[in-house]
Amino acid sequence: MCKLKILFISIFATMLLVAGVFACSLNKNIKSDGNNMKLLIDNVEVEVEWENNESIKQISRIASSSDIIVNTHRYGGFEQVGEIGQNIVSNNVQMTTEPGDIVLYSGNSIVIFFGSNSWSYTKLGKIKNKDLNELKQLLDKSNATIMIKK
Repeated sequence: MCKLKILFISIFATMLLVAGVFACSLNKNIKSDGNNMKLLIDNVEVEVEWENNESIKQISRIASSSDIIVNTHRYGGFEQVGEIGQNIVSNNVQMTTEPGDIVLYSGNSIVIFFGSNSWSYTKLGKIKNKDLNELKQLLDKSNATIMIKK
């Protein structure tokens, strides 16, 4: 009976170990690839909290090969918008953006807001640690160059 208990405990411990390793590998797959991407606006690096979605995973894969450089222009007095140069998987939802939001528009354009707008976008991320005045200094101009790199 004692040997049976030891055998059962050994099997149970092994199962827990295997389950733990499996769970760790799953967590790595769930983690957003965007966490190690950098965003620069006219060569000024800004901190971004990237979304965890298929769009960001695709952008991250592209940025792994070469930096993504997007020449943007001010539109509507509240955003910078520019074409990425290829189609990105999108999952648009109707939303109202806030200053600092980064979205995908029409599957091929990146938009960074220093104002607000309501439209159907795919959320990519949000600029952190910048107030409205700092965002306007970076974005409220005729043109800006956005770079996404790994």
